[in-house]
Amino acid sequence: MVHRITPHNSTDHTQDGRRPDGRSDDPNRIVAALVAAVDAFARDSGVEHLTIDNPMLDGFFHYSRQPGAAGFGLTGLFPPDHKGYHDGARVSRAVGLGLVRAMLRRDGIWCRLQDGDRFLVHLGEDHQLYIGSTARCDGAIALCRELALLAEQIGSSRYDPASDRTEVLPPADDAFWTGLAAMVAERGGALLEETCVRNGSRWHRLTPANLDAVRTGLTRAPDWPSGRTSPTTSTQSSTP
Repeated sequence: MVHRITPHNSTDHTQDGRRPDGRSDDPNRIVAALVAAVDAFARDSGVEHLTIDNPMLDGFFHYSRQPGAAGFGLTGLFPPDHKGYHDGARVSRAVGLGLVRAMLRRDGIWCRLQDGDRFLVHLGEDHQLYIGSTARCDGAIALCRELALLAEQIGSSRYDPASDRTEVLPPADDAFWTGLAAMVAERGGALLEETCVRNGSRWHRLTPANLDAVRTGLTRAPDWPSGRTSPTTSTQSSTP
């Protein structure tokens, strides 16, 4: 089942701008409460690790980077070069909570988090959290009430991957690299674009001498599940 978690409606305020329970709309409190809710749902679901899906560095809905936000919100969670933040990366629950916190603070990044088919976390606009679990999560729902959060059971997340409309790229598998090697050998070189997160990419100039080294150096996630339409490193090539 999927729950949409939000702060209580603004009409529930008293004239002095405070909630009936005496709590204010302090943004830091709201962020802390929503992160605590995600943690509670994950614990109730027995989730210790999460998989990053469809990661972005900057720019989604109103997730424009805040001035001064260090590293798009990834500082302290990943190395300075963002290595490890890519599609399919498996991270600890603590790192997943850090990613949720960065998204709630509008530091720049956006991604979906999941644990197979049994757990998911999606973040929408206006602090809307979509949390799905195969477990009942009664304790987490009770905590939401204590934190002045509204937990509504709904049919599905608004950001379900099934609703994505994105370009389907071929996997950067052995067949891809074999074909690329043949092209590089024939033409003497090529340019390879590596895209490990949406709106974040870098280019590699390929030659017959460095092709294997470039392939080894690219970030890739092991053991892609069957049916995956794109790898950690989405690639395309052109002649220089």
